[in-house]
Amino acid sequence: MELRDALVLVTGASRGIGLATAEAFAARGARLVLVARDTPALHEAAERLGAQAIAADLADPAQLDGLMAKAGEVDVLVNNAGIDITKPIWEQTAEDVRRLMQINLLAPMELTRQAVPAMVRRRRGHVANISSLAGVVALPGYSTYGTSKAGLTHFTAGLAADLRGTGVGVTVIEAGPVRSAFLDSVTSAPTIDRSYNRLYKTGLLRPIDPEDVAKALVRAVEKGTRSVWLPKTAALAPALVELPRRVVGLATAGIRHPTPPG
Repeated sequence: MELRDALVLVTGASRGIGLATAEAFAARGARLVLVARDTPALHEAAERLGAQAIAADLADPAQLDGLMAKAGEVDVLVNNAGIDITKPIWEQTAEDVRRLMQINLLAPMELTRQAVPAMVRRRRGHVANISSLAGVVALPGYSTYGTSKAGLTHFTAGLAADLRGTGVGVTVIEAGPVRSAFLDSVTSAPTIDRSYNRLYKTGLLRPIDPEDVAKALVRAVEKGTRSVWLPKTAALAPALVELPRRVVGLATAGIRHPTPPG
C-alpha cells in the first residue's frame, strides 16, 4: 500500500507503541486519526503530528458506536490499545476480566467490523492488530491477558480468510516485551518479572523498543505482510502455532464469500 495521503487510525495513540506507530506513519506522509482515553496526552500528540483526535475509552462499548464514521474513510486501521492483568484468575474481579477482554479483543473486532465494509467497496485498505507473544506461551499471571491476545491473533487469521480477493490486507504483530510504561506495569508483578528474566537468559527473548514495533508495522502494511514476530530470536514459537492456520489456508484457497460485504 502507498501510505502517502492514506488515512490511518491508531488506537492507544497517546503513548508507547501507539504513539511511535503514529509517528512512523506520519513520516511516510500519511494522514492520522489518533484515538486514546488520555485526553491531554492525546491532544498534545495530535497537535504535534497534525492529526485528528478522537477521545474515547474503548472499555465502554457505547463509545465505539460510530467511531469509524467520525474518522472518515480510513485506509489503515491499527488496533493497538491494550491493558494488562498480571494476577491469577481467582484474584481478578468479573469487571477486571470484562474490561480487559473488551479493550484487548472486543474493541478491535468491533472497529474492524465498522471499517472493513468501506475498505472492501474501495478494494483498498489494511487492518493491523498489535498482539503479543503472551498469546503463544503461558506465563503465570498472564492467563487472562494471554487469552485476549491469542484471540486477537486468531481473529486476524480468520479475517484474512474472510478478506481473500477483496484487496484488503491484514497484519498481526506478535511482540515480546516492549520498553514502555506497560512493561513497567507488568514486571511489577513478581511472577512476570521472574518469568521474563529466565527467558532473557535463554537468549531467545529480549526487550525491544516501541520504535522497532512501529517500523516493522509500517513495512508490513506497505508490503502486505500477514505476520510479524518480534524479536526475531523468538519467532519459532509463534511460527509453529501459525503453521496449522497456514496449512488450512492453503487447503481452502479459492473459497471466498459469494457476496463481499458492503
